[in-house]
Amino acid sequence: VVLTLTRTGTTNGTVTIDYATTALTATSGTDYTNSTGTVSFSAGVTSGTITVPIINDSAIEASETFRVSLSNPTNGLVGSISSAVVTIKEDDVEFIFGTPLVSVAESVSTATVTVWRRGGSTVTNTVDYATTTNSTATAASDFTSTTGTLTFKAGVTNLNITLPLLTDTSIEGNETVELALSNPSSGTALASSNTTATVTIQDNDSLFNFSVTTNTVAENAGSVIL
Repeated sequence: VVLTLTRTGTTNGTVTIDYATTALTATSGTDYTNSTGTVSFSAGVTSGTITVPIINDSAIEASETFRVSLSNPTNGLVGSISSAVVTIKEDDVEFIFGTPLVSVAESVSTATVTVWRRGGSTVTNTVDYATTTNSTATAASDFTSTTGTLTFKAGVTNLNITLPLLTDTSIEGNETVELALSNPSSGTALASSNTTATVTIQDNDSLFNFSVTTNTVAENAGSVIL
């Protein structure tokens, strides 16, 4: 990043001023290069620049800041604006399931799973999704296989996937469906965890049976309880 210094008042003779960076929420050596130096203004020169190298990393983090301060002027004074704060905006993007574990009743028609875009959100990014074979539920019987692409437009940070569910009358216990993210758009990535989501379908079918198949009762008992 390049910061501009302005010299006001007389421009006769040469003047100098020192500068130094100080970490705020940014980390020196990880987010930017710690910098110190001296800016020299020759006679008649009214502006100068300070350059601080910014380090491009792949970590997903909030915008971070550092300060550049002026000190130790020669043949001049430090003005009222003696420091500047630089904000490093996050531009790395990753996709992750915001709801990696979802549980729904078999009687509902759909399950909703949320995907987050973390990091930068200033441009359009996409990521694909699909149901996988790592499921105990049966496609076309318990759910409808689903594939698609989520398109995150500028400013959008979360979108939903809708998984169609099918109701049956089989007694089968709770079953699961797995969804997976893939193929993030250029310049983006999948998160290191929670790139699959599991939907648990809670069985709501009931089965009735006699507790015993053979019962003996006396002729004069009047009734029998089964």
